[in-house]
Amino acid sequence: MFLDSRLWGKSTGLGEDPSGSNRTHPLICHLLDTAAVAEVVWDELLTAHQRSMVTKALRVSEDQARALVAFWAGLHDIGKISVPFQLHRNGPKTADKRLLTEELRSEPGYAFGAGAEQDQQSHEAAAHWWLVGYFEEMGYPSSKRRPQTRLSHAVAQLLGGHGGRFHPVVHGKDSRCPVARHPGLGAGDWERQRRAHADEVRRVVGGTVVPQGRMTPGAAVVLTGLVILSDWLASTEGEIRTRLRETTWAGAPTAWTPTGRWRAPPLPACCGGRTCSEPASRGRRSPFRTRGRPASWRAWPATCPTWWPSTARGWWS
Repeated sequence: MFLDSRLWGKSTGLGEDPSGSNRTHPLICHLLDTAAVAEVVWDELLTAHQRSMVTKALRVSEDQARALVAFWAGLHDIGKISVPFQLHRNGPKTADKRLLTEELRSEPGYAFGAGAEQDQQSHEAAAHWWLVGYFEEMGYPSSKRRPQTRLSHAVAQLLGGHGGRFHPVVHGKDSRCPVARHPGLGAGDWERQRRAHADEVRRVVGGTVVPQGRMTPGAAVVLTGLVILSDWLASTEGEIRTRLRETTWAGAPTAWTPTGRWRAPPLPACCGGRTCSEPASRGRRSPFRTRGRPASWRAWPATCPTWWPSTARGWWS
């Protein structure tokens, strides 16, 4: 299955091409950017103790854990392959103000049912819903009675929370056919592209091991921070502009790098403990500020996943 490079991941702050159309960063590029940054964060920012917390929880070697962490971080935005996101009225446009992705509507593979565009599910929640079934198919531990206690659901829920809010448990019937409850996910090529993107991230970073451990509270805290930080760093507009592809780029895997690996953007000085001299990019907040707060902030602990540590629930009470 080819990777459709028309599916965009980033657009804000990237300027316009010579024709006057908004520039976009293909989703597969953003996913691999984030995976590559996660590898650097694992190597350079996590302590040996933090890495040990993850490896012991997952019951894998440190090299295997590193690959899994990069793989998972690279899946955080897989929910952007959905009808409401790709065809959102505020998405990137041509010079005459038509959506760049408007042509998807006329393609049979991207056909979608009534209500798909009105589906209110966020791309973060869409990632959670879809990834539960994807991880189960890969052989990650799962449970029909209490899915939230097993790794397939825990990792999906963790990735779905990268925007600042975790989402409710997805039970078996919904994880097996998520589009039935959320038509915005789309079937046909929407589903095929989610799988193609996820499989390519897995191939590139080598996240092929199937962990049989559990999501412990300590590992959850480390992984949540790592994913949010990696996404934030990979979303730096100035860095993205240096790696924009030509509009004719077709998403060929051979175009990643000569060695088949994606190059991570450099870590800013502030990530090494020094003060960052550059102002934050417009529209981007520090990953250390909570995003997506619910209306009642004190009610947020009640929405925490079961694996979230009880000590963390009391930090803001």
